[in-house]
Amino acid sequence: MADAQSIPILDLSLAGDPSTKPLLLARLYDALFNVGFLYIQNHTIPDAKIEALTSRIPSLFDIPDDEKARLSKKNSPHFLGYSWFAEEVTLGRHDLREQFDFATELPVVWDPNSTPEKHSRRDFSRLYWRLRGPNQWPNEALLPGFRSALTEFVCRLLVFRDTSRLTLSTKGIMTPCKNSHINLSTWSKKLSVFPSAPLISSSPFRLSAITELNPAIASRALARATCRRSTGSNL
Repeated sequence: MADAQSIPILDLSLAGDPSTKPLLLARLYDALFNVGFLYIQNHTIPDAKIEALTSRIPSLFDIPDDEKARLSKKNSPHFLGYSWFAEEVTLGRHDLREQFDFATELPVVWDPNSTPEKHSRRDFSRLYWRLRGPNQWPNEALLPGFRSALTEFVCRLLVFRDTSRLTLSTKGIMTPCKNSHINLSTWSKKLSVFPSAPLISSSPFRLSAITELNPAIASRALARATCRRSTGSNL
């Protein structure tokens, strides 16, 4: 069993050797069910792709306020775009963060006047289809290369995810999805920045948990953004 006082580190290169793959899967199972967190080594995502994205995240949060307002989630029925600091509320307390939400680029399909196609279960008049739609991207002139950096990183991540799913299913940790209505090529990413100020338990604000932590992104990008905001340095 992994030491609960430390975060397990899994080396995915062990998956390529039949003699070490069982050890990797056993460690993965232990990390998922007994610890709850893990770091991944040798994930095959090039450092250059990670750096291309993380190096732009501080600048993303430094775009002008009028551009942030243009990208506000209030302008998107798909809940994609920008949330101002402490704009979101969880359990009655304002979340201490700014954030951008991006997802798979999808066309708008919701139509309140549509009727179900014959032999099809898809009724595009149903309100939940309104969640499907395009992202709100920052102006390329203000943040050159950000959109391509994020999409290229995600493409690499999807390949890694699909490989991991096959690996996990062989151990019985995951059951392969057989629902034809679920598109496994879709993705969503939340980029957040948190303040470095001390928190007071009686404050109406809260520091929300990171529930989908990707160490390669979060540990670099959030640390950089928080450090830059607290010290004024330009990282």
